[in-house]
Amino acid sequence: GLSNYRQAVFATPAVWCNGVTITDTGGTAGDYTDNQYYVRTLIPSQPQKKIRLTFSAFNLEEDYDFLTIYDGPNVDAPEYGSYTGTFISSPIESSSPDGALTVKFFSDQGITASGYVATVSCLQNLGVDNFATDIDFTYSPNPTTGSVSILSNTEMKDIAVYNVQGQLLYRSKNNGLDKFVDLSAFASGTYFFKLNFATDKQVNFKVVKN
Repeated sequence: GLSNYRQAVFATPAVWCNGVTITDTGGTAGDYTDNQYYVRTLIPSQPQKKIRLTFSAFNLEEDYDFLTIYDGPNVDAPEYGSYTGTFISSPIESSSPDGALTVKFFSDQGITASGYVATVSCLQNLGVDNFATDIDFTYSPNPTTGSVSILSNTEMKDIAVYNVQGQLLYRSKNNGLDKFVDLSAFASGTYFFKLNFATDKQVNFKVVKN
C-alpha cells in the first residue's frame, strides 16, 4: 500500500492560465525526496481553454520514480504517458473536454534526483463540435434516449465519451466505419464524444441524453 509514502498536498489551486511554473517538491534547485506520492490536477482558470505543459527540466531515477500524466481532471482519465529517467514528451496538451491535465508523481525509497520543472500555459480549447474538414461522418439521433449511431467514410480508430466533469465513461477501439454507442444506462445530461480516426484526425461533438 501507500501508507508509508509521504503525500504532498497542494492546498491552493493556482491560476493556471497566468503562466505558472510547477516543480517537484524540491523546487527548481533541490532534489525531490524518497517515498513520495501525489496527484495534482491542472484545470484552466479561464473558459474555453486547455492546459499545456512545457518541460524545461526532467530527471527522475530511471525505472523506479515516475511522473504519469493523464488527459483529464483525475487519474481515471486516459493516460497520456508515464515518464522516468531523463526523457519526457514536451509540450503536452490536454484534449479533455474541460481542458484539464492531471499529474501523478511517485518516488520509491532510495535514490532521488533533480526532478522536473514545467511551465503551465493555456491554449484555446476548440472543445465541442470542431470537425476536421476532410472527415465525412454523421451521428444520430441527437438528443437521444438510448444509443447513438455513428457512420463514417473514414475508419474510426478510437471513440471516447466523457461527462461534463471530464470523466471518461466509455471507450471503444478499432470501430471500423459504423458504431452504436449505448447511452441508455447513463443519466440524463450532456456527453462529449471524441473520435480519433485512422488518418490521425480528431473530432469532438456533444450529444444530449434525455
